[in-house]
Amino acid sequence: MPNDSEKKRIIDRIQAITFYKKNPLDCFTDFSNRGRPSILTQDSREIIQQSLQKQNKSCRELSKEILIKNNISISKDTINRFLKKNNKASKVVDNSLNTQINKEDILFLAMQVKSFNNNNFMQFVFSDEFFIYILKETKNKSERICINEINDIDTSKKLKLVQKNSICIGIFLMFTGKRLMWMITENDQKWDGDFFRNVILLENVIPFLNNSNNVFNKNEIVFVHDRSSWMKANATQYFLKNHNINFWGNDTWPEDSPDLNPAKTFREILKNKMELLINKGEKFCQNSIEDLKIRLKKVLKELEYDQILFQNLLLSMSELFRQIRENNDGITI
Repeated sequence: MPNDSEKKRIIDRIQAITFYKKNPLDCFTDFSNRGRPSILTQDSREIIQQSLQKQNKSCRELSKEILIKNNISISKDTINRFLKKNNKASKVVDNSLNTQINKEDILFLAMQVKSFNNNNFMQFVFSDEFFIYILKETKNKSERICINEINDIDTSKKLKLVQKNSICIGIFLMFTGKRLMWMITENDQKWDGDFFRNVILLENVIPFLNNSNNVFNKNEIVFVHDRSSWMKANATQYFLKNHNINFWGNDTWPEDSPDLNPAKTFREILKNKMELLINKGEKFCQNSIEDLKIRLKKVLKELEYDQILFQNLLLSMSELFRQIRENNDGITI
């Protein structure tokens, strides 16, 4: 009754249980089989895995697909939890460098430069762009990145997602046989085709190449940049032609071939030199973007006129192409 005391209610409950001879646990309603299941079956997991390999689908779309194929209604929140725990932080990527078309393109390029001598390779100007992220130390478990177990995915094909909203700086660098040129952008700078053409190329690359102090011969230089989306764009190709810049375009430089670009070497060089500065005992705040910029500029300034390094990298291309021709398979790794 509404006015009964707590003691009276307990006594009534004991009498009811005794009368009906029921277990106390049976007096509570069982909701375990109500609503949509919160645990995915093996068939549902396979559907999610297969869909993610082909294209990225939303949790709502995956829920509909499971309902159609398995006749099981799964909440999108259940799928979302499964993705966060198992797949979201890892991604399997194809090794596009080993495709047959890419091997043929690399071999064709190696044959094209067969008649080049050391003087020809010294006229190349290689460039690269990359990003450096400031990753703060995680304090909460929810901030940590979860990845699949090592047995679930091959180590060489596992990518670890960067923390959300991580601070980063973009770096574009280019070197000739005489000098290194670099450009550091801010964290909020958007890298797109317009920025690449109007800022990087027009304000930095073209004036640098037109200065005779930076190159051996202005009329013989060949600008080479990886086939990134900004460089492959027709607008960029026409932009360089209109400014009379000799470059390797989409019909010359092989698709997805970062292993051919010696400018990639500077990533490891900068990393090693930055670690040496830190090991020397200099005060360095790991989470400070300003401290990173100061030391990065210091390292780049030391490398600016290291002509021995630049010329060795350029001449190494001759040996690289020679090995490709001898192997006759277009494999550079």
